[in-house]
Amino acid sequence: EVFEAEGVLDRSRGPEPQLREAGLAKILEKAKMQGDKSGEWSSQNVAKFHPRAAELGFREELSEWQAVFAWCLWFLTFSRKDDNGDRYFTLRDLESMFLDSSLPSNWTVPPTTGFRQVLELVADLQKHTEGGIKIHKPVAELLADLNWYDNEVTLAVRFRKMLDSFGMSLDPDA
Repeated sequence: EVFEAEGVLDRSRGPEPQLREAGLAKILEKAKMQGDKSGEWSSQNVAKFHPRAAELGFREELSEWQAVFAWCLWFLTFSRKDDNGDRYFTLRDLESMFLDSSLPSNWTVPPTTGFRQVLELVADLQKHTEGGIKIHKPVAELLADLNWYDNEVTLAVRFRKMLDSFGMSLDPDA
């Protein structure tokens, strides 16, 4: 049902449907609109569990970042690359992972996927959404502000500061 939703699988690039960045963006938007809303950081519950954070106006960003980052890391880690370097999963790969609990055929451990690559994919997904996901914009701004010498550690620190600016650490006892 998830992968067969309109706009998720690209059927124009070969004999087997493929999940590409645009499809991942569609899945994340649909999950935000129709997915589980019971978590403490869900936009409905953040005021209850993190009242000071909720006052800052970043409910949506706080509710999105963990799921969006997890899915982006999954996409970067287990997807294939085409001849242009674009990432994708075949429908068979998705069935293998989600129905059979197996890695895609011919999958090999990729070179290290770093924090920067995850942030870049999060920011890139913005071009495939209709504004439903809000975390893209502050991540793109964070990336635009980087220097050539910033490494994974400084990037992680900057990202944490961004989350703190959303109020993530304001209610530690909640």
